[in-house]
Amino acid sequence: MRLQREAAPASAFWNWFDPRDAEATWPSALETSLAYIDRHIDIAGKLGKPVVLSEFGLNRDDGGFDPETTTRYRDRFYETVFARLQQRAAAGDAIAGSNFWAWGGRGRTANADYMWQAGDAFTGDPPQEPQGLYSVFDDDATTLRIIGDHAAKMDALAD
Repeated sequence: MRLQREAAPASAFWNWFDPRDAEATWPSALETSLAYIDRHIDIAGKLGKPVVLSEFGLNRDDGGFDPETTTRYRDRFYETVFARLQQRAAAGDAIAGSNFWAWGGRGRTANADYMWQAGDAFTGDPPQEPQGLYSVFDDDATTLRIIGDHAAKMDALAD
């Protein structure tokens, strides 16, 4: 589930979450997201097929694009989603893995509007969207720790 940026104000979770009104919209958005994930894992299980949760993510705090913008809500989202996936995988359910959206690595834009221009490095965000909104950058230390912990836990379940 890729969380799309809408016209101002920036929003995610298919309008389930508003990063500019995070405290008010967070509980319902998270509950709805987990129900969505569980429903799709259950469907895959009924079909006897594995499922990979792919292209899910969350904006930087307050809908910011700058790599210096905090990621508190993203980190909470990743921790909660990863915990659910680990729980379901440990129970033998049809979850086969996950792939967050998106790796930005060292990519950055120097443009004031954060829009990609020819010659800019690529981030995880597509060129037609502001660069940095969903990107996990190489210096997002807390997010990278959460992703690494999740990968190790899922790897241990595969053993």
